[in-house]
Amino acid sequence: MRDRYPDLREASDQPARRCDLAYDIGEAERVPHERVKQLVSLIHVHGARSTVSSVHAHVVPGHWDKAKGLESAVLDALGAPLDPTRWVFVGDSANDAQAFERFGRTVGVANVRHHLDRLPVPPRWITQAERGAGFVQLARALREARRD
Repeated sequence: MRDRYPDLREASDQPARRCDLAYDIGEAERVPHERVKQLVSLIHVHGARSTVSSVHAHVVPGHWDKAKGLESAVLDALGAPLDPTRWVFVGDSANDAQAFERFGRTVGVANVRHHLDRLPVPPRWITQAERGAGFVQLARALREARRD
């Protein structure tokens, strides 16, 4: 890929990823939509799956998805299976589709609205604010709910 797309940069958090390769398309870099479509086509030609979020284009080997990854991470970290009826999942794009389907409590930060047409199950609540500010809005709402 580096030979065909030397201008694309891996996501800044790539060293912490265990299940995919992510390219920065909207976090620090601004990659045109047509360029992202070309990258996705190349990923598929090489037999991998892809998902595109608000900030990253992901190369996904095998049948991994975010919901399965979260279940595995929770089991590794806590030594107990994740109970999707007790956790809140927060997402912002189409690469969160499986988690929006799997979890009982789901929240999309406002920029998820750009991806609703690609989500079989939308988040149950959408914040007014985008990105990190949307997460802050959720945190405040949860804090207020606990006070009541």
